[in-house]
Amino acid sequence: MIIVFVLGGISASIWDLDSNDTGPLESIYGIAYIIPAIALSVRRLHDVGRSGKWIFIALTGVGGLVLLWWYCSRSWPEDNEWGPGPASVTGDVPPRKSNREPKQPQGPSDIIR
Repeated sequence: MIIVFVLGGISASIWDLDSNDTGPLESIYGIAYIIPAIALSVRRLHDVGRSGKWIFIALTGVGGLVLLWWYCSRSWPEDNEWGPGPASVTGDVPPRKSNREPKQPQGPSDIIR
């Protein structure tokens, strides 16, 4: 927000804009800000085990609250289809209980463990 206010002041002084007008510097910053923000949101959804397509739920009224809940929740410590979980790399989060079935033993060495 600070950057938007500063750019708004610069735009208003250069192009003589009213307080309700959006200057070109603010528009360029907004476009440049959207791409990394979407990338970070999708990455966070992958960390909690959700598809990046869930970002479109923000287009509904209550979807922003659901996304906020997922953004604030703990990451999955296990690897998922999008790669290794951040908690499994650092090892600072205890394993989470999963609804998945445990892997069946394939041979005698799996049973002895």
